[in-house]
Amino acid sequence: MSQIGPAEYLISLCTLAQESGESFGIAMRIGALTSQFNVEASKVIHSIVTFSPAPASVAIEFLNELEKVKGIAFLVVPVRSGVSELDCSTWATKVIDFLSENFTKDQRLQEIKPLTNLAAEMLTHLLIATRNPGGKKTPQDTAHPTPDIHRLRDIIQLLDEAVINRSQSALKQLLLWRDGYRCPYTGLSFDPADSHVVPRASHILPFSFRDKPLTLSALETFTGRMLADEVIKMINYPSNAFNAQSDAQESYDKLAWGIEAVEADGQVNIISEQGSRELTLSQWKYYYREIRRKDRSPTITLRDGQEIIFGLGDANGQTIDKPKPLYCNIKLAVARAMNACGAADIIAEMDWDHDDDEAIINQPVYLGGPFVPDDTLFRRLEDRLLS
Repeated sequence: MSQIGPAEYLISLCTLAQESGESFGIAMRIGALTSQFNVEASKVIHSIVTFSPAPASVAIEFLNELEKVKGIAFLVVPVRSGVSELDCSTWATKVIDFLSENFTKDQRLQEIKPLTNLAAEMLTHLLIATRNPGGKKTPQDTAHPTPDIHRLRDIIQLLDEAVINRSQSALKQLLLWRDGYRCPYTGLSFDPADSHVVPRASHILPFSFRDKPLTLSALETFTGRMLADEVIKMINYPSNAFNAQSDAQESYDKLAWGIEAVEADGQVNIISEQGSRELTLSQWKYYYREIRRKDRSPTITLRDGQEIIFGLGDANGQTIDKPKPLYCNIKLAVARAMNACGAADIIAEMDWDHDDDEAIINQPVYLGGPFVPDDTLFRRLEDRLLS
């Protein structure tokens, strides 16, 4: 009996489909009759499953849709249940053969449509929604950093302003207190006493997610976790943000690079009345990961695999939470999936020149924001690409 999970089977099927030219349909951006986002569904599925933090869980979601093909349940159910006696390659071949032998090409595309539709949903509501090109991705209050001696009461007050009132100046100040007055990625100073740059608060999971239930649902499918309530509550919390120089921040939002959080055990010495003892605590280290070199900001001095240091500010990373490892790794996984399936290349071609589209840039909205549907602005982008 095979011990390989459903993710490996599905990846093998998608690989064979691409090699053999067997189409699982075209995943298009939902809400558009014609779209530049025409990605072979097998590529989207392959990328989503490969980089998902919960590959078995997301694979089962796709297998549930595959099972809707008439007569194919005898192949799908054992894999989904983990009891298939076939190896991945043999199973994939049998699925492709079943589709070819039982349906014409047009019939196959119709039968496989539920699978294609789920790929389109993930492409639209997760991959595209996470990449917010053009305009301001996050509202930014104009506030120059001023070093301050803060107390716990000040931190609590700013946390309330950031979380409840969505104040970006409060969030920015908390991040300065946590990480210090130097950009972790470029080394440039945020301190007005120096030759400085103005920091931009960058969200790890985009600020716009809080008003996108379909995106949050897709995020839960991708991660296999119930995250919606937590993300809505914590979207403007320091654990979902960092300060960065503007070019570095923009290239992060373009998914050109990401943050990988890796768990490492650390020994802490505890001294009590009974004496000294060592306690092993779970600690995290953060690493810079390059995804799209050509979109990477030249101001970034880090190289792939180099450690990112958070918590160098006055709070020493103890009072104010560092970036949440889960959020960092989710964003990195989405970026890698988007790059792998080719959607990132499509969006890169569609990016507008800010000078050419002042009508949109100067509006108090932004792509992926809560006040304008993604469909409206993506349609505008696609019109520009075709003109």
